[in-house]
Formats: sequence, structure tokens, C-alpha cells
Amino acid sequence: MFVLLTGSSLFAQPAPDLNQIVSRMEEARIRAKQTEPFLLTREYQMFHGYESKPTSEVKAEINVVPPTERQYKIVSSKGSDRGEKVVRKILDHESAAEKSTPPPTAIVHDNYEFGFEGEADFQGARCYVLSLRPRRKDPSLVEGRAWVDANTFL
Repeated sequence: MFVLLTGSSLFAQPAPDLNQIVSRMEEARIRAKQTEPFLLTREYQMFHGYESKPTSEVKAEINVVPPTERQYKIVSSKGSDRGEKVVRKILDHESAAEKSTPPPTAIVHDNYEFGFEGEADFQGARCYVLSLRPRRKDPSLVEGRAWVDANTFL
């Protein structure tokens, strides 16, 4: 469960402005390309229209081997099987796209318009919550939210 808090005194430091957050995310992305391999977990929820309950939920683990390799596995899937098919297609496309610089699916200013939605605590980490809106029609770009670690900007 995620709770967005805005205007709260829960976090001692004020959030940087949106442009600073996005710039630091892009810098962190470049630094991450120079790091050791790492594992990340993504949770996807698919909705039908404006329904509040997801029709499908998929959890994937992605093994990132910088600078250009990505392998993934679906850890869990519930609801419609269409959700898993969509996630596999997205992750296959991301894996192929990772070989270009910057990838056409990267969460960067060239691909997305960002909005600042607030701050949240995620698994003990202070995060900025950003809305994502694709800048162009591309099936590999998603409309949604990103939780950005306030310390690492990843």
C-alpha cells in the first residue's frame, strides 16, 4: 500500500523542483550504466478503462548487467493472462532497446513529460512520486507513475 503525502512534515528536507529531479534521474541513469550488475523488481498493474481495481497484476525481476544487457523473469502474475503477455512484450522490447543510447524506452525528458505528485515512503526509502506521460505515441512508452529514490535518484 502506498500513501502519498503532500504538504506533510514527514520529510525534513524540501523536495527539489521537478526539473532538478529529472536532471538528477538522468545523471543517475548514466552513472548506473557504469555500475556492477543489479537486480530490480517491478510491479505492473493493468486497468480496464477507469475501473479502480486492476484486471491484472504482474511482478517481474530484471537482472541488469550494465551497460546494455537485461534479462527478466516473471515472478508472479494474477488476474487476466493478457497482463503477463503485455509485460513480456514490454520487457522484451526494453531489452532490445537498451542497446541504443539513450534507449527509446528510457525514463528521460526526451521520452516523457513529468509531473510532481508528491513524496512517499517506499520500503523505508524517501521517494519522489512523478507522473509519466509519453511525449509521442509509442507502444513501448507507458503512462503511469515512477517512485524515484530521493537519495540515489534511481
